[in-house]
Amino acid sequence: KYYGIVNINTCINNTYITLTNLKGEVINTFCGGLLKIKGPKRSTSVASEAISNKIKQVIIQKNIKFIILKLNGILHSRKMKAAIKSIYSNKY
Repeated sequence: KYYGIVNINTCINNTYITLTNLKGEVINTFCGGLLKIKGPKRSTSVASEAISNKIKQVIIQKNIKFIILKLNGILHSRKMKAAIKSIYSNKY
């Protein structure tokens, strides 16, 4: 109830973030296309940050207190760093 798993998958062209419970059942998922970001703008760190902010809103709404991060894809990219920073930032 208070735990969630956030899977961040960064590709060359897009970023996918999925929120699941501890059993692996999907609660919510977001990517660049779902936020109406089209074309080459999807592959920027700004798009990653926007996706992370949307998933953070879902985490707050579902009253999830603790999250586990799972990272896939290009790990040392600006997109991954922006996604992690915006999930852990205190700003809403």
